[in-house]
Amino acid sequence: MKPSGRPVGEQYVRSSHKSPWLWIIIVAVVAAGGLGAGWYFVWSVTPPVEVVKPYLEAQINMDWATMAKYVTEKDRGKLEGLATNPRAAKLEPERDPLMLPTFTYGETTYQDGKATVAVTATLPAQMSAMLGVKELPAPCVLVKEGREWKVDLKASETAQGKEMEKLVPPAAVNLP
Repeated sequence: MKPSGRPVGEQYVRSSHKSPWLWIIIVAVVAAGGLGAGWYFVWSVTPPVEVVKPYLEAQINMDWATMAKYVTEKDRGKLEGLATNPRAAKLEPERDPLMLPTFTYGETTYQDGKATVAVTATLPAQMSAMLGVKELPAPCVLVKEGREWKVDLKASETAQGKEMEKLVPPAAVNLP
């Protein structure tokens, strides 16, 4: 059997260059690792609408402790306080299930580090008759805390107020 390498005189000298396949494999492994890490840090975050859905479900059920999981740190204390408030607990039996709205979720828009989920509350017939509208816009504004989207109660209240103003006839706004 002949030794490998290239002959130099009577001796064979082993080639010093590496196989190009080794470099291709190394580059492929590094690229795959980078793509995996990029996906994890960019795309593995729960979308805002998937935060709003359980938040509103908990709101309908007056489950303050669950709602607190989905709101910003600054708002969490308010809801945790309701969870332990005996007067808030007494409200639950008085709720009429026929008076609860249902929600549909629209587009999520992103601006200035905030996400706004377009939510429409469809009112039950009895409530709709009292208010004179069948659907109410109820946008939810979220901000990122760390890597998670959280509902910002104050910003959501402001956005919902602006949407409600659109429903009120201009003449009714200036009533004495």
